[in-house]
Amino acid sequence: YLYRAASAHSYRPACALLGLCYEFGLGVVGAYATAVDWYVAAGRDQPIALARLAFLKKYGRPGVPTDRRAADDYAKTLAAIDRPLAWFRRAADRHAFAPAQYCMAACHHDGLCASKTPARAFEYYARAAAQKLPQGLAGVGYCYAEGLGCSRSDVQAVHYYKEAARLGDTVAMYNLGYCYETGLGVSHSPADAVALYRQAAELGNAVAQNALGYCYEDGVGVRQCPEAAVAWYRRAAAAGYMWAQCNLGYCYQNAVGVARDPAEGARWYRLAAEQGHARAQHNLGHCYQHGNGVPQDMRAAVAWYRRSATAGNCYAWHSLGYCFQHGLGVSRRDPREAVRCYRRSADLGHVPAMLALAYCLRDGTGCSADLTRAAAWFRKAAEKGDAAGMNALGHAYECGRGVDRDYQQAVRWYARAAAKGNAWAQCNLGGMYAEGRGVPRDPQTAVTWYRKAAERGHTRGMDLLGRHLLSGNGCQRDEVQAVRWFRAAAERDHVAAQVHLGECLEKGLGCPVDLEAAAHWFQRAA
Repeated sequence: YLYRAASAHSYRPACALLGLCYEFGLGVVGAYATAVDWYVAAGRDQPIALARLAFLKKYGRPGVPTDRRAADDYAKTLAAIDRPLAWFRRAADRHAFAPAQYCMAACHHDGLCASKTPARAFEYYARAAAQKLPQGLAGVGYCYAEGLGCSRSDVQAVHYYKEAARLGDTVAMYNLGYCYETGLGVSHSPADAVALYRQAAELGNAVAQNALGYCYEDGVGVRQCPEAAVAWYRRAAAAGYMWAQCNLGYCYQNAVGVARDPAEGARWYRLAAEQGHARAQHNLGHCYQHGNGVPQDMRAAVAWYRRSATAGNCYAWHSLGYCFQHGLGVSRRDPREAVRCYRRSADLGHVPAMLALAYCLRDGTGCSADLTRAAAWFRKAAEKGDAAGMNALGHAYECGRGVDRDYQQAVRWYARAAAKGNAWAQCNLGGMYAEGRGVPRDPQTAVTWYRKAAERGHTRGMDLLGRHLLSGNGCQRDEVQAVRWFRAAAERDHVAAQVHLGECLEKGLGCPVDLEAAAHWFQRAA
């Protein structure tokens, strides 16, 4: 009552304290949105209000949309005030005021006008938790889950999350749901995870709304329903949660649960990107590179790739390397810079970048050729299950490039890649059977693999299949089908197939003699 009376007379410190009452449910029903209204009313010289606004706008809470720019602005304003945390520190240390203890924990956790000290953060969370403050209990649970200022313990994390969730803390509900989804400290139970996500989501927690969207998109703990996923992503995105904004952008770009709308997808990517979401920054760059929902603009693409890469996104380092290698959106081609970018991405575990770096090392593009290191990167990609890496490693073994020549190892890696549908590997494996390298010679199996490669559009596979059909080696002779495959490859500019098609037209093999057409294909081959 006194705080209300004081605020009615524009006494701004009282407005800040009234915000604290609404945030932590002190004498009133807790309401984050109302707390923010009072904090804003307190003005920009009240450290209590500024500290809480910096926190609430950074992380969002039910009824409080995330706004990273506003959070940064509040934090800077707070930092300009002399002894900005004095009230919180005094209330926490001298008076054991649980909300102040929690606020001090959050400041030490984030380094907001206090040293970023995990041990101090844990200490303050624990003191607030001892008084059964829900936010403090959730904070202790988080510390145990992450090993922040204490020894990591998933079981202890779950214990504290359960206590906080029982008291209505939506952050704890979400974190407990994540434990059930991943089996951290509890038995794996996607259904229980979904129940907790839903409970927090319906109370307005945007992180839980996004998590529930994931569950519906992938069918985790619920029947898969892309439309429901979009609905939950949309609610979280409207609350400013950047992960949900990025996910919603992806849904619009790829027609997941909603009609494809590249422009709307790019709009959501931009909203997340401007909040600093690295994946959204990369995706927006990709939109600019390909003119997907925005006008094509390679310089803008590179600018977003740079921002994303600076934030440590492995996809962005790879995309940036591609731009430097091919001179897209940059002042000039720079193969050395491309290699540097590929290496940054590869070191972060991005498989396509491992391949790009390996090709550069193999061919001496932007660096000195080093077949041994190239083979090592091909192996890393292969061991991560990448079919192109498996095929490249197989080729290295077949040719003895960077590794000792070993036909059996070549067959092993070709076979693994071929089983994954890699057309190059299917063709190469066919060649090993045709020549009897690393396996007994077997023309029939060779034809089988050549056919698989040809049916996937591999022009060399088409030509080799045509040659076997023409000769009847490993299959029934069929000149007509041979010409069909030669033509398919020839029209895609495969030189050997153009010569073979010309020979068939010249000699009338599988087709009428047509010397003019034969001359045409010979000329194209030349």
